[in-house]
Amino acid sequence: IKDFKHITFTNQEVKQEVNWNEINSLLLHMKVIFLVLSLLYLVIFGAVGYVLMKVPIHALSNTYEGWLSFFTVLFFSSINLYLNSYNVFLQGMKKVHLTQRVMGLCNLLGLIPILLVLYLYPSLSNIVIIYQLVLFSSSFFVFFKARQFHKNSAASEIPTQIDKNVILVVWDSAWKNGFTSVVSGGMKHLSSLLIAQWFSPSISASFLLTKKFFDILEKFTVLSFTARLPNVSFLKAQKKLGQLNLILKQTIRMCFGVFISGYISIIVFGKKILVLLDSNVLLGGTLLIILFSFSTFISRWSGIMLSISNQSNNIIEHRNALIVFFVFFGLLTLTYEKFGLLSFPFSHILALLVTSPLIIKNVYVPLGTEFLSFEKKVFIPCFSLLVLLNFIYYFI
Repeated sequence: IKDFKHITFTNQEVKQEVNWNEINSLLLHMKVIFLVLSLLYLVIFGAVGYVLMKVPIHALSNTYEGWLSFFTVLFFSSINLYLNSYNVFLQGMKKVHLTQRVMGLCNLLGLIPILLVLYLYPSLSNIVIIYQLVLFSSSFFVFFKARQFHKNSAASEIPTQIDKNVILVVWDSAWKNGFTSVVSGGMKHLSSLLIAQWFSPSISASFLLTKKFFDILEKFTVLSFTARLPNVSFLKAQKKLGQLNLILKQTIRMCFGVFISGYISIIVFGKKILVLLDSNVLLGGTLLIILFSFSTFISRWSGIMLSISNQSNNIIEHRNALIVFFVFFGLLTLTYEKFGLLSFPFSHILALLVTSPLIIKNVYVPLGTEFLSFEKKVFIPCFSLLVLLNFIYYFI
């Protein structure tokens, strides 16, 4: 990140180079669009979720806890979707590194209250509530940083009048971003609720804690890449594909290096840390951890490639998210009775592989390359190293 400080700008530079009247107008209309998307999400996810969760919740001994968990997820995920407009604003202002740093720190510090709840009060509603509060804290601090940045940098106030023409301009990109957030968020929240419904609190707590470790690792994995997104966008606009591909390969290798290092830390120190904390909640079994490592690694590759595609204004992440959603839940319903917890990361891996041709087709050609040529020194050796690590972890 330090090597690319020149791609960000100071507050004074922002005042000189940015048309704040235009930025403020876009921010207003983006907030309106995300508000509409949040309300649609609240209604649609609420209705669909109610239909899907009614039977399993009434099968619980304590239906109050089940409905409290459901409405907690619905409430906070709707707010998080709206607050995502400020995340988009900071990304547009070349403050990607700021959003990733805030979100990564919130996720890391969020482990403390999660472990306390899992140790002291590991009930269904408590587990769901604390997870949602950690996610909300991440969105809230990004919102706070965005407001702070805007207050210190903006040369004019945000307008109050809505322009239909601007709405139409912003809508094409905003709805895709919002739709992706809705689908991916819905997949995450529904799967968490299903885990809590299908398995005992102790098993659910173990699974969710393991998943949380990998969620944090995933956040830190992309820090190096997101910090360089503005430079990627600049080189793409200048059509300097040779230089762009070189930087992308170096950066993605760095991201995968962070992932491999973090994964080694999880399998070596994860259980020992929980023992030191005297936690009665343990990490999942070896096979579950291995499957999570593969699903998280492939998910990061997918996310990075989709971000590159976005820089070319070829936005396909909404289509990718929809395919992953339906394939994931389709496979989950077919496999969970036989494979239990393992069906969740396994279904996710297969869903990601199903959408990989869509990503390969739309990302590598605009870069003037192809999958094997680009990834033979990036994804393929790093994934091979992960396979070797998991082989050693499982058999030794």
